[in-house]
Amino acid sequence: MQFMKIELITDFDELVSLEPSYSALLEKTGGIESFYYSIDHIRMSLEAFHLMGAYLFFIIIRNGDDLVAVLPFQLSHRFCGLKRIIRFYGEVDVYACNSYQKILAAGDQPEAIDAAVAFLGRDLARRWDLIEFKWTKMEDENIRRFAAYFPQGSVQKCPEQYFYYETRNDLNAHLGSKQVGNLRRRRRRLEEDFGSVEFVAKELMEPSDLAAVERLHSARQTELQTGGAVFEDEFERECLEDLFTFWNQSGHMHFYSLRVGGEIVAIRVMMHAARVTLGFLMAFDSRYRKYAPMRILSHEVYRYEKDRYGTERIESNWGTDINRQKKDYSSGRYDLYDIRVVNDRWLSRMNIALLQKASRLLRAMKSLANRQSRA
Repeated sequence: MQFMKIELITDFDELVSLEPSYSALLEKTGGIESFYYSIDHIRMSLEAFHLMGAYLFFIIIRNGDDLVAVLPFQLSHRFCGLKRIIRFYGEVDVYACNSYQKILAAGDQPEAIDAAVAFLGRDLARRWDLIEFKWTKMEDENIRRFAAYFPQGSVQKCPEQYFYYETRNDLNAHLGSKQVGNLRRRRRRLEEDFGSVEFVAKELMEPSDLAAVERLHSARQTELQTGGAVFEDEFERECLEDLFTFWNQSGHMHFYSLRVGGEIVAIRVMMHAARVTLGFLMAFDSRYRKYAPMRILSHEVYRYEKDRYGTERIESNWGTDINRQKKDYSSGRYDLYDIRVVNDRWLSRMNIALLQKASRLLRAMKSLANRQSRA
């Protein structure tokens, strides 16, 4: 491992200075990550989410002068900086996880991963308190090797699973005539009860589309009681406006909707790159639940993606909305894992002790305030 050169990048300009070797490594990595971790997308997300308290924490590994691997992490500060958490880049408190967790490398790089782990535990030991990855897919050999270093019990299997659909299989043959017939009957019933039913595909998202996303997703999230809507306040709404605006400009975003009588009743927002499409957001109007609008829309989306873009793989985020779809559309699945590693150095233990004392102090102050208000 002595030939490996390793460094930490925390400044965006330093990341830009790696070009063009960084973009070349992304191209070799392939998949949706080649867009998500691109310089342009990182620049946009830093501007959109700059108040979320997360900072670049990219570990760069070279073999001589060749860039062989990048661990695209971020460092989040919690409790006034007393708790510093390493996560994959893009994980913020607005969203539970990052769907694009991947170590950027051209194939398996065991020596690079070994060097990165040693670097984290030795050179960076005083700069973090917790490593926390949520809903991690372990199909990447580099991530598996990275996680293998952690103490027993640090990696826990999640009850959720991650589903994908390989469009190289014929869609109708995969679904079977019975499922296709059911979807057609549901669509006819929808037309009979409410009028025209239209599938709309867009590469540019308009303000009216964003308003529909806000309305449907907020209502759906509230109904499912999953911690509140994504558009919980104006700041988060502005962040996603910036995100969608950038995707419009990049050409990587597809917006699909099912419209009944001109009104949007179901939406899917997809990110597309390198013949892979990933579902970013989906929601439907619960008033139309019995017609299965999301299943109707998804069937149209999968067929459109294959015919129009030659998409070979469609990955779906996990969650309640796809529990029924996965039985029809999934041609594969991954187990998901939560990874949580506490830095056991003395400074970390001191931070935890300070947090506990601060928590007790806040509870005492709250109790005092309550007693004074009752008096």
